[in-house]
Amino acid sequence: MSFDEVLSFAEEQGIMVKDCDLSLAKACSIKDGDAVGIGLDCDLSPQERLTCLLHELGHCITDAFCPPHIRDRGKNEYRANKWAFEFHMPYEELLLVIMDGNTEVWQIAEYFDVTYDFVKKALRYYKIKEF
Repeated sequence: MSFDEVLSFAEEQGIMVKDCDLSLAKACSIKDGDAVGIGLDCDLSPQERLTCLLHELGHCITDAFCPPHIRDRGKNEYRANKWAFEFHMPYEELLLVIMDGNTEVWQIAEYFDVTYDFVKKALRYYKIKEF
């Protein structure tokens, strides 16, 4: 899916996405009552924008928000990443991409138009060893 397709999906879910000048983070997701929104830093590369949108959308869809005073965010981060991987890089499609000869992490990242780090995390999540 392209950034615009994921953005349309977010809007269909009632999630507002805005570009912001974020100095301390690449992106954030916020819930205030029933209102949910995502902020993306203006200085992100296209791959970072899609990766951050997917991750923050994972927080919104799974209701895995991290209050600022909570130090252990692992469970919520895991839920957000899990959703992002399964939504954008489903296991079956990932295997087809690999079987088609895209065996390097950078090749998979280019195919899905996400960051190298996102692919590495997805491979760990799916328990696929690097080649």
